[in-house]
Amino acid sequence: MPESKSELRTLIDRLGFDISFGHHHVCIGATLEKYLSNNASLWEKGFEFLSFTLKAHFEAGLLGLARLLDERRDALRLGLLPAAMEAEAGQFSEFDASDVRTNLIPSVRRELEELAHTMEPLRIRRDQLLAHSALEQSLPDTAWNIAFSDLEAAYERVRELVNRVATARDGKDAKQITGALQSTVSSDIDNLFGAIQQS
Repeated sequence: MPESKSELRTLIDRLGFDISFGHHHVCIGATLEKYLSNNASLWEKGFEFLSFTLKAHFEAGLLGLARLLDERRDALRLGLLPAAMEAEAGQFSEFDASDVRTNLIPSVRRELEELAHTMEPLRIRRDQLLAHSALEQSLPDTAWNIAFSDLEAAYERVRELVNRVATARDGKDAKQITGALQSTVSSDIDNLFGAIQQS
């Protein structure tokens, strides 16, 4: 008899896609920014293009994180994990139902609360600059002083959280979210700019 569809697995898969998509933007932006800091002459050849390319990757990565921590009930978000875990508490390969309910779910809730607190400046920035342009902006310094490294650290925490739930649910068969590989992005940027400079 085929196993019934797992809503938790579906949720993890969909979250994984959004995490990977956003992390690629951040990784590309961070790697490009580092590359340009070591190749300052490139700014003179395409300042506006490069500036807005970095900004686009930054804001797309930030928007992705803010969406993952949204509180809208109809949104795909990390906050759906505890209820989905509760519904399938007896189907975890690494924990029994009691452990899922008394240990794993509370630890996931605590991590989500910490993430929401840490990412509050990102949410404010999303709400006033990306969701719409607020007539009156009241962004604190923390909403302005966000770097690619902050976004990378946040995506890493989110990725680890979802992977931890996936592993608890499916053990060694769990699909892991990998995100972008910095080495691959770095190689792509080297090849791209190398070709441009040679043309």
